[in-house]
Amino acid sequence: MPLFGQLHSSPAGWRTLARNGVLAAMAAFIVAAGRGDAGPSVVSWTSRLNSVEWLVLALAVALVATVAVGGYAVMHVLRSYGRVLVRLDAVEERLRAAGFDLEEPDDVPELGLEPGTPAPDFTLTSTDGERVGLADLAEAGNPVLLLFTSPTCGPCSVLMPTVAEWQREHADELTIALLSSGDADAVRAEAAETWLTNVLLDPDTALYEAYQANGTPSAVLIGDDGTVAAWLAAGNDWIESLVHQALAGAGRTPGLAVGTEVPALSLARLDGTEVDLRDVIERETALVVWNPSCGFCRSLHEDILAWEASPPDGAPALVVVSAGDVVGVKAEGLASEVLLDPEWTVSGALGADGTPMAVVISADGRVASGVVGGGPAVLELLGAGALSVAP
Repeated sequence: MPLFGQLHSSPAGWRTLARNGVLAAMAAFIVAAGRGDAGPSVVSWTSRLNSVEWLVLALAVALVATVAVGGYAVMHVLRSYGRVLVRLDAVEERLRAAGFDLEEPDDVPELGLEPGTPAPDFTLTSTDGERVGLADLAEAGNPVLLLFTSPTCGPCSVLMPTVAEWQREHADELTIALLSSGDADAVRAEAAETWLTNVLLDPDTALYEAYQANGTPSAVLIGDDGTVAAWLAAGNDWIESLVHQALAGAGRTPGLAVGTEVPALSLARLDGTEVDLRDVIERETALVVWNPSCGFCRSLHEDILAWEASPPDGAPALVVVSAGDVVGVKAEGLASEVLLDPEWTVSGALGADGTPMAVVISADGRVASGVVGGGPAVLELLGAGALSVAP
């Protein structure tokens, strides 16, 4: 157990002794002056209360105690809820890896404000102390994604590195703002740790309620016409889908048309040698765009390793095109061909908006499928493959 003074200590000098002497003299004077008459007690005023005032005081104390206990209980439940969701995600991933088919809803649940509703206006304080409104976020003419989050939310913490990546990569097509109801200092610390921008404080959850948010994390997309563009996305998977929808609507390249020849692109292998992308495609091949620091790639990682260990019959070959440095990519332990794409050259050429995303290339080097995004879609593409396309 640390002792007082261990964090910083130095020999006591004459300044320290003089300061302590002055403080001791002041304390002695106060004690001597109040010896004959110490003055009224801190609680002496209670002796003048009548029965009704005593009742009011008791009710006020009980109310304060109830609010304090209730607030603590709510925070405890929110933290526990976040941990449960994180563990549930892990359980679902393991069940899928074991071969269990977990059904997912095909359509986005109709939550929040109906698409076409005018977006509620607001002005909030950012973590930098600036006042930021919806008009400021929409000034660039891009769609605006409002992401409701909290530093005490477990699934939010998993999502934040990916959100920061989206902000960096898609700043020209999509404005992403985070609205947090948590403690201001905790929100600032999380934003600094993950390099997030456009982080706004919503301490009384007024905006959360105005947009009819459904838990954290959840997100709403606002179109360039100032109206809600889609139903509220609740949870990491639906938020990822909403981001892809927003990028597609903002004019991102939807990918090369099926049948288009893959362009010549020079990339580096993990051993440092350069290779043309077309030279590594010897048969029908799935190109998976990857990033080791992407939270969704992390969730998909074990599934990819399991697929490599036992690929299904008729599955395409796998080539991983990854951002990141050599050390980080090697640590993924992938057995398939891995090419480094730190400048996102391939993803830009193929129209892959984020990670993980995938597209099938035929044996003759032509695009054989549309670009898909998200773990489930990538796994489906790896399991079924696609028909080769004739030149």
